[in-house]
Amino acid sequence: MQYMRVGSHYKYVRHQKDGQTIEVNGSPLSGGGFVTTYSNITDYINIQQQLQQSKQLLESRVIERTEQLQTANLALDEARQEAEKANDSKSKFLAAAGHDLMQPFNAASLFASLIKEKAPNQELAKMSQNRIQSLTNAEELLSTILDMTRLDSGILST
Repeated sequence: MQYMRVGSHYKYVRHQKDGQTIEVNGSPLSGGGFVTTYSNITDYINIQQQLQQSKQLLESRVIERTEQLQTANLALDEARQEAEKANDSKSKFLAAAGHDLMQPFNAASLFASLIKEKAPNQELAKMSQNRIQSLTNAEELLSTILDMTRLDSGILST
């Protein structure tokens, strides 16, 4: 009533006991008098509340999914690091094993060459030559594998 006496605009939102929401607007008229309107905005208020609830639900789902994604990214990063460590270990092992395997090939090749030089007959010399060729082929194959592991580990570049 005070707004009516002063002659200024007013707006109220009233929540009724029956669950309805009424908006009351009052405005003074230029020639005197006052206009008051009553609007049932229950549906509007309900829609606003539903939108707010949906927004909160979506925000909580985004937070939850973001946390899941961060957890998955951490797990992937740990798995990548473990894979890199395993790859490094494999490369180191292959390099060491390759070096250790080359020594017996070299020794066997030397012994086969000695047998060929000291062979009393042509047949034994031919067998020694075949043995030397087989050892040379195996050594080349092993060297190729070792080069591939060096390329893979970045020790050797193309």
